Amino acid sequence: MSEALVAYLRTLLGAEAVERDPRGFPRAVPPSDDALALVCETARREGWRLRIEGRGSWLAPDAPADLALSTRALQRPLVVHPADLVATVPAGVPFGALQAELA
Repeated sequence: MSEALVAYLRTLLGAEAVERDPRGFPRAVPPSDDALALVCETARREGWRLRIEGRGSWLAPDAPADLALSTRALQRPLVVHPADLVATVPAGVPFGALQAELA
């Protein structure tokens, strides 16, 4: 199934948004919110189990899934309101970038 899944995802997202992790597991890296929604809707319709990954710095080795879904390409600008002590941080923003912005 993984070859067919990868081929299908490449038709949906483009080749640059689909990869394999070091173990060969299929991973989608959608570049936009719309592409993310498309992967999630397709997974629901096809019955695929998703494993959500941020930047991939920590992954449960036994998480059962058909496809990894990475948020690392979803790096929209941070919204910071210092006077209110509020920051809106979208998925995919590296922790170091958040620290730098808040400093």
